[in-house]
Amino acid sequence: MTATALHARRAPRPIRALLLRYLLLLRRDPSRVVDTFYWPLMDVLIWGFITIFVAQRGITLPNAMAIFLGAIILCVNDHAEVKESGLLIR
Repeated sequence: MTATALHARRAPRPIRALLLRYLLLLRRDPSRVVDTFYWPLMDVLIWGFITIFVAQRGITLPNAMAIFLGAIILCVNDHAEVKESGLLIR
């Protein structure tokens, strides 16, 4: 086997290991389920309702859906970074 083929064959192992780690963390601490699924779902719903509101009012905003979804991703990413940096300091 070539080095590239061997590397491609081994690549999924770290991904599987990370998935297993996070699944085990979810089993150990059920409150993480809220951070993992509930709050992102609430973010998407709230921003979705805001997008519908803007669309119904006839406010001309180019690519409103893309802007609002980008804002969701940015807010969730910032929240995760703040949370992780707080964990690293301890």
